Amino acid sequence: MYVVAFAYPAAGRDSFKLKHFLEVHLPLGVGLCRKHLNLVPVKIVVHGPLADGAGGDPALGAVSQVYFHTRAEAEKFLTLFSFPEAAQKLIADFPNYTSGAPAVLIGEVSEFGDLPGLISKEAG
Repeated sequence: MYVVAFAYPAAGRDSFKLKHFLEVHLPLGVGLCRKHLNLVPVKIVVHGPLADGAGGDPALGAVSQVYFHTRAEAEKFLTLFSFPEAAQKLIADFPNYTSGAPAVLIGEVSEFGDLPGLISKEAG
């Protein structure tokens, strides 16, 4: 499995509008992805806001992870902004939830669900 992750900056405690992102931007993006690329992610996971745990302002407004079965699908997803309609609609929505452009990352996913098995490897 592969992931495309978007790390959104935070410019203060309430700078990232998570509700808008979840209820408006994600459905818009998934719909445009299906329309222009004939592609739908396996799943999307959103974390946010993300702080250092010391109680300060968040370091990131959110991290959105968009999962695909193959690297080719993930790379195809990254071409969505080459479609004028998709680029226009998504860019027009940015100011409604974020104060800055996200960092965009792509990579392979390693998932560990069997934690007792993982621990036994350390002991063995």
